[in-house]
Amino acid sequence: MTGLLVISIIALGSTLVILTQHRRFLESYRQEVLQTLQESQAVKSDLEQLLIQAVELSDQITAKLESQVMDQLKNTGEKGDNSPIHPQEVSNFSDRDSDGESGHYELLSEADQDLPSYYHQVLALQQQGYAIKDIARKLNMGRGEVSLILNIIQKRRVV
Repeated sequence: MTGLLVISIIALGSTLVILTQHRRFLESYRQEVLQTLQESQAVKSDLEQLLIQAVELSDQITAKLESQVMDQLKNTGEKGDNSPIHPQEVSNFSDRDSDGESGHYELLSEADQDLPSYYHQVLALQQQGYAIKDIARKLNMGRGEVSLILNIIQKRRVV
């Protein structure tokens, strides 16, 4: 009987030791998970801040480009330039229907109506099959500006 009691005490002691070890392991694992969660939340917060800054920078660049293009359009109008396309005519291009298959750009949707008028002009000319260099020449803009405008329009549609 004492042998059975000794074996029971040893089994109970072993069980307590094993349970204590598992508890310590689970507690350390829990701490690692909490630390990883906190780090991921910090990274998420940083990424959100970067996104906000990127959007603000994009808005600033867009506003700057808009003002430059508007100044160029005003200057072109003041010079009496015999440009084949006048700002009034170009702004009407976005209202026309186009069946042109010129890539991944489509006519402006309802959501895109808040875009500046020269965005509409660029897209309308692109829909008519004009190359970027031709659009740039017709609207008295740089090729980079035209490419940027088309990319902004495409990105707005993806988002």
